[in-house]
Amino acid sequence: MFRRRRGPTQRSSVDAVVIGAGFSGLAAATALVDAGLDVLVIEAADRVGGRTRTVPAAGTWLETGGQWTGPGQRRVATLVERYGVATFTTPDHGRALVHADGAEFADPEALESAAAEVIASLDRLALDVDGAAPWLAPGAAELDRRTLDDWLAAEVADPLVRRYADTSLAELMTTPTREQSLLTVLHAARTSCSLAGALGIEGGAQETRVVGGLARLAGLLAEDLGDRVLLGSPVRRVSWQPAAAIVDHTGGSVLARRVVVAVAPSRCEAIDWEPVLPVPRTTVQRSMPMGDVIKLNVVYGSPWWRELGLSGLVLDLDGPVGFCVDNSSPDSDLGVLAGFFAGDAARAFADSALGDRALDCRREAWTAQAVRWFGPRAADLLHYDDTDWSAQPFHDGGYSGVMCPGAWTEAGPALTRPVGPLHWASSETASEWTGYVEGALAAGERAAAEVVADLREPTAG
Repeated sequence: MFRRRRGPTQRSSVDAVVIGAGFSGLAAATALVDAGLDVLVIEAADRVGGRTRTVPAAGTWLETGGQWTGPGQRRVATLVERYGVATFTTPDHGRALVHADGAEFADPEALESAAAEVIASLDRLALDVDGAAPWLAPGAAELDRRTLDDWLAAEVADPLVRRYADTSLAELMTTPTREQSLLTVLHAARTSCSLAGALGIEGGAQETRVVGGLARLAGLLAEDLGDRVLLGSPVRRVSWQPAAAIVDHTGGSVLARRVVVAVAPSRCEAIDWEPVLPVPRTTVQRSMPMGDVIKLNVVYGSPWWRELGLSGLVLDLDGPVGFCVDNSSPDSDLGVLAGFFAGDAARAFADSALGDRALDCRREAWTAQAVRWFGPRAADLLHYDDTDWSAQPFHDGGYSGVMCPGAWTEAGPALTRPVGPLHWASSETASEWTGYVEGALAAGERAAAEVVADLREPTAG
């Protein structure tokens, strides 16, 4: 493995510093090294991978963060092929369940079909949105002012269909629909090819998993970068001028000709910028808070729900766990179910809201719901694990930052516009697969290309 340097860096200057060792930062650093530049990656946490993470538990492995990939995510597919890692298809055989008003819904196919029409309507609206410049869409200002909640209330007459769509989209964005502008969800649709695909398993964004976890790819990228990756060293201050910047971190200081900031926009607020960043940039950072999500994994002796003809897939319109999926892996006989507290439910069950009781409360809430879905065997668990991503140091939430209503048209161009020697990456800045690992890789490559072009540009005079 790569060396985890924690002391002061040996280098006082480099061509480029990359802040953040998630997929975006690792992709940027890899591209910069390939271009022949001297690079240092500085990561605040003691691991790489950002909002992906794999942990061993109860004789198997669990993915506590991002875990899926699917058709059209070519950069992830390239890494899978490059490193020769095995993948498998997300288990999806059997009957899916929909629960509403405390009971299983009797005709889920009809409800799903009606909700699919709502999703299709949004996908059609998204065709007019440019993933790289959503603020230029026809009627962008109105789309950005109007919340998704308002649109659903006006366009979907059936209250149950509306609840189904609302729950699905809140789970997807980990943000209540009242806090999503219509333009934001249309941008999400456009950058992921379609909302239908983003929500889907077979043929969709949840189709494929990596044996050992998606975070394994981040570790392999970091291993190739070697001692260019510095962990456990939060960046405190960036002092920048047009041609260079000094990056101060807990391990020391380094002078860089260019800096790639590969953390979520909201995380940039934790850095002291000297001089202060331009107003449009700070507006973006303060207008794109992270979503709220608590991801849980529950280990059982076997995937016994399959014996009942069930897929393990559940959408519960009552919550607090809104979505459940079979998270078992083919290299183990154990059964694993994953569930999500998202948006309002994540806030209500957060560590900050419940304190020392939080884990027990979430386990109890899960068990009560799972017993309603699957019967008493759901209470016979071997292991319960969950992660409140809003409480994770240096992450503050997940899966992604979500632009507040009005912010796209107010300051959207500043999301990717360089500021002096500063270039912006992270999945939030991607124009394709925004919020996914694929988007993080694309954003890192784009920022690296900007730096290479910038440094190769002849100096005037």
